Amino acid sequence: MIFSNTSILNQPNTVYGMAYYTFQATLALNPSSSTAVVQTVFSVVANIGSVYLGYILFYIIRDFCIVCVSTYLVNFLMLIVILIKLKNAASEDIKKSVKKRK
Repeated sequence: MIFSNTSILNQPNTVYGMAYYTFQATLALNPSSSTAVVQTVFSVVANIGSVYLGYILFYIIRDFCIVCVSTYLVNFLMLIVILIKLKNAASEDIKKSVKKRK
C-alpha cells in the first residue's frame, strides 16, 4: 500500500476516475492547441494505465470485467478524439501564423 488507510489520497478508483473525466471534459471546452496537448498527455498516460490494468485483469487474475473493458475502450476512443482535436488545433495555429505573416 502506497498510502496509509487514513491518508486523504487513499480514495476509491471511482473518485480518481470522476476527477480525470471531469478534468478532460473541462479541457474539451477550450479549443486551443495548448489544452489539446495537455489532454493528449493525460490521455496517453490513462491508456498506458488501461493496458497495465487490462494485463493484470486478463493474464494475472484471469478474469473478464465488462465495466473494466468498457473503461479501457472509452479511454482509447477519447485518445483518438483528442488526437483529432490536437491535429485540428495545430492546423488552426498554422493558419493563424501564416495570416500574420501576410
